[in-house]
Amino acid sequence: MEIKTIELKTQLDPRGWSVDIFKRSVLPLDVKYIYLIISKPGTVRGNHYHERKNEWFCLIKGRVKFTLLDNKTGEKKVLELGDNPVTLLNIPPLITHAIENISSEDIYMLEIANQEFDPSNPDTIKKQIV
Repeated sequence: MEIKTIELKTQLDPRGWSVDIFKRSVLPLDVKYIYLIISKPGTVRGNHYHERKNEWFCLIKGRVKFTLLDNKTGEKKVLELGDNPVTLLNIPPLITHAIENISSEDIYMLEIANQEFDPSNPDTIKKQIV
């Protein structure tokens, strides 16, 4: 299973922190869609895969557990992401993914994708893995 991650450099100062999330030189993706996800503690999102959509996830705040299943090989992986370092995680097509908030508070995460959600041409296939 080819899952890519990119650790992003965080800029810290007395006011807090900032990070460049999208630079075409770092993330060579034809961005068509950016989606903000806020999930409550203990909840699970996903449990699906896409046939065409290539997604990058960026956790802004909290801790999450990604459960991933390669639909071609049957290989399964579990990855945990936390507040630092800020990491981009790529989920290519045909990888079933479930995202669980393992924090005690809401998580904030961005999805950056190469295609918009289109209800007239759905690309989301449900598959329960968590």
